[in-house]
Amino acid sequence: MARIFEPAPEQIAGYHEWVRSRPDDVRRIAERFQPWELYRLKPTGQVVRVLSFSEGDDGAVSVKILAIRQFNFPHLYDLEVFGIDPDELEPCDDPTS
Repeated sequence: MARIFEPAPEQIAGYHEWVRSRPDDVRRIAERFQPWELYRLKPTGQVVRVLSFSEGDDGAVSVKILAIRQFNFPHLYDLEVFGIDPDELEPCDDPTS
């Protein structure tokens, strides 16, 4: 699993505290993802990071991702996409190493 940046201990603690404070459905999904780690979007192969979580009226949780241009040639810019099924993401190694 690759990291986009190395979090400080207080960032890690703060994120875990935030996750514990979420509604149960969101918490279960948020526990699977770290905002400083890279993931691969299975349908497209794009390298992404998770930006946020959203709970629909039906209780289903989706994520908003950032497709990072430096890892997704030939994209010329970063791209935010919402409504992604969390099960479509898998841990990813650093594609540049």
